[in-house]
Formats: sequence, C-alpha cells, structure tokens
Amino acid sequence: MCRLLSPLALREFLQWLQADSAAPGSSPAWRGWCWAVAVASGGICMTLVHHQFFWIGMRMGFCMRQQVVAAIHAKVLRLNSAAVAHANSGTIINLASNDVRRFDEGFSFWLFCWAGPLEAGMVLLMVSLELGFVPAICGMAAMLAVIPLQALLVRTVAGLRRNTAARTDERVRLTGEVIQGCLAMKMLAWEDPFTRSIRGIRQKEVAYSGRMAQIRGLNLALQFCMTPVVAFVTFSVYIAMGSKLNLPSVFYALSLLRLPQLYLVYFAVIGFQYLTETYIAVQRIDKFLSMPEPPPPVHMRAQQPAGAAADEEAAAAAAAAGRRADVSASSSKAEPAKPSAANTGVAAAAANGGNGLGFHSHITRRSADQQDAHRPAAAAAAAGAVTLCGHPDGYV
Repeated sequence: MCRLLSPLALREFLQWLQADSAAPGSSPAWRGWCWAVAVASGGICMTLVHHQFFWIGMRMGFCMRQQVVAAIHAKVLRLNSAAVAHANSGTIINLASNDVRRFDEGFSFWLFCWAGPLEAGMVLLMVSLELGFVPAICGMAAMLAVIPLQALLVRTVAGLRRNTAARTDERVRLTGEVIQGCLAMKMLAWEDPFTRSIRGIRQKEVAYSGRMAQIRGLNLALQFCMTPVVAFVTFSVYIAMGSKLNLPSVFYALSLLRLPQLYLVYFAVIGFQYLTETYIAVQRIDKFLSMPEPPPPVHMRAQQPAGAAADEEAAAAAAAAGRRADVSASSSKAEPAKPSAANTGVAAAAANGGNGLGFHSHITRRSADQQDAHRPAAAAAAAGAVTLCGHPDGYV
C-alpha cells in the first residue's frame, strides 16, 4: 500500500508545482509541503514494510531448517549399519548441510509470489484510471510477455538443481571413501585414478552450477530492461490514440509502471525459482526419512505404553515363529527323517507327560541331540540365522 501511495503523492506535488509556476501564489505553500512530506513518508514506510516481509520469511525458513536438521539427526540415530548402507554418508551430509539451506532461500521470497501479482493488478487499475484502459493493458501485456520465458527458466533451474545435488552426493561419497581407504590407495598407487574421477565429477557439478548462475543473470537482465520497454509501449499507444501527455501524468505512470519491476519481475521469479529448489530438496529429505527402521532395543521398549509394547512383541514373536516353521519345513523336505529308536523313545517320553523314564529317557535325549548335531550345514545355518533375526534387540 505504501508503494502505491507514493506515486499518488508525487502526482499531486507535481500538479502543485505546475499551478504555482503558472500563477505564483495561487496555491498555498503548506499544501506543497504536505505533499512533499507524503512522498518522503511513503518511501520510509515502504522500507519498513519491505524489511518486515523478509524478516517473516527468513524467520520461518530458519525455524524449518532447524527442525529438518533435527529430524535428519534423529533418523540417523534410529538406523543401524545395514540400513545406513543404502544411504551413504555423502548423501546424509549433503542433506543436512546443502538441501536444508533451500528453506532459508525459499521462504524469504515466497511472500512475493502472491504480493507481486496483486501489486501488478493494482498498478493496472491505477494506470487505467490515468491514461486509459488500452494503453495500460498494452504496457502490462509487454511486462507479462516474459512470464512464459521465466516459467521455462524455472523448470530448467529445477532440473539443474536436481543434477547438481546428485553430482554433489557422488563427489562427497567418493571423497569420503578415499579418505577412509587412504592407506590401501597409497599401497596400490591409485592416487591418479581417484583424482581424475573426483575432478571429473567436480567439473560436471561446476558446469551445472554455472548454467544456474547464467539463468539467474538472465532474470536480472530482464529486471533492468522491463521498465523502459513497458513505458515505451504504454506512452506510444497513448499518443497513437490522439491524447497528449503532461508532466504529472508521465511521472505518475512511470512511478507506477516501475513498481512491478521489483516485486513481479524479480522477487516473484526468484521466489518461484527458490520454491522449486525447495520442493526438490523436500523430496530428497522425504526419501531419506521414509527409509525403514529396525525395531527399537529392549531398554527403549520399556518406555513405550504397555499396549504398544505387547503388540510389537506379539508381532515379532509371530514373525519369528513363521520363519522357524519355514526353515523346519525346508529342512524336512531336504532330508526326510528316518524312524529310529531315539525318535520312538522321545515320542514315548512325550506321551508319558514329559517326565521321562529315568536312565532310558536320558539315553533317548542324548541320541536325539546327536542326531540334531548331524543335520546338514545349510539347515543349521538357516536355523542360526532365524535365531539371530529373532534377537530381542532387533539387530541383525
């Protein structure tokens, strides 16, 4: 609102100057001083409101960045070594350092994504009331003609950002592996191949970043060239319609037409560009946070509600029983059991209530243990794997 009131105060001040120059003393001096103070006050208010926009956006982005970093750290602590192997350390470092910065950049400009079009509509209305609807709509059309080009540039920036993030992950991962295996690399004299690999990845990353910088420079160039083009189109159509320009109308229209240059042509485009990069970063962070987690350890299960802990234990026991049954079935199919005296003795002992028959029962159990010891190695390994998977801490 302050940005729109300053051109009004400027037009009234110029009209007062024209009237006073044509007939000195016809207009009171205090009126001119009032309009001059109004022009200066509009600039001061615009500065305060402008910085408040950035303060709200930057504060929101800072809070979201801290929350996302905390969520990433908590996720890493809940994962075990087998789960972290699917996401290398370079990806995690890149998420917690580079991707979260998109919240600071995106939310600093998201307000202008709706403030820019709203201000452009108000400018169109005010210029129409001063110069007419046709010159105003022609000038705004010349300004809006660059929006399809800017939309294409935003899509290009999104693709470049995705490729840059992938190359950054690959470079950080390879650099970490080189640092961890530096002793083996020196022993095998692999310094040059790894140097060439890292340099090649870095060159691709720099190439994508350079193209993004070129697109940002093009957007900046559009910002500086839009105001002269829009003013030329507007005033040309106005004169072609047979109207005559005067000094207050010219400065009033120029002051209005240069307002969308900042909020619509520059800040709104940067806002859409940064929000697109933020959307890509959110997709990458969501993919990492959606990784499956192992069950919590025993000491953490005690802190859970009784119902939730009982449900988890029942589900884990049922899954372990199912795995043991599958392994037993596969082992029985692989090697059919032969009837023996030991098996007959065990069955008789079970039929007598499990109390056994003294020394004969002891001999029978020992024979059964010896028979279990001679099972195939594959079945024993499978049974051991099932027992390991059923560990109460839930770690493989």
